[in-house]
Amino acid sequence: MKENKRLEFLKRIRLLSEEADNGRSGQETQSDQVHKMTRQEEFDLQKELERRFDELFGTTSEG
Repeated sequence: MKENKRLEFLKRIRLLSEEADNGRSGQETQSDQVHKMTRQEEFDLQKELERRFDELFGTTSEG
């Protein structure tokens, strides 16, 4: 049950990130460097959210 909630949460984050990218593609106002930095920040934020979600629900990766 906890794993299903985690997967749904991660899917939702990724979908929102992809939608933001699609909306931004028509606007070329940011430089490539700033865009790359923004993408890295989004990636870092997503990883941090995943880590906190794992802590909150007590899930651990067993591999």
